[in-house]
Amino acid sequence: MASTSYTFAVQEVSAAGHGDEATIAAPGQAVAPTNLVATAVMGADDEVELSWDNPDNAAIIRYELSRDNLSYATIATSTQGAKTVHRVENLTAGQSYTFYVRAVSAFGEGAPATTTGTPS
Repeated sequence: MASTSYTFAVQEVSAAGHGDEATIAAPGQAVAPTNLVATAVMGADDEVELSWDNPDNAAIIRYELSRDNLSYATIATSTQGAKTVHRVENLTAGQSYTFYVRAVSAFGEGAPATTTGTPS
């Protein structure tokens, strides 16, 4: 099914024993963005900029953001070098927020990446 995530574990087995197990996602399935970071925006006390590296195993069609890991909304993103970025606005200065970002491909949503950030 297109909305079902499939993950496979692969392990080498030989006469010498078992090798390390590797977990892989089905081709095309979105995986969690990597190196997700939240940075306070200079000169804007109610904003945080999220940046992350794109997952490279899938054709991403969009990214989604959540602050509770329950309801997600599609977000507008831009590219800065090898990073994808999104600015979160209308936050309270000095309050810590948790952000969840997930990639979506034609095969469905990937697992979310998580970070915390505090506007200053």
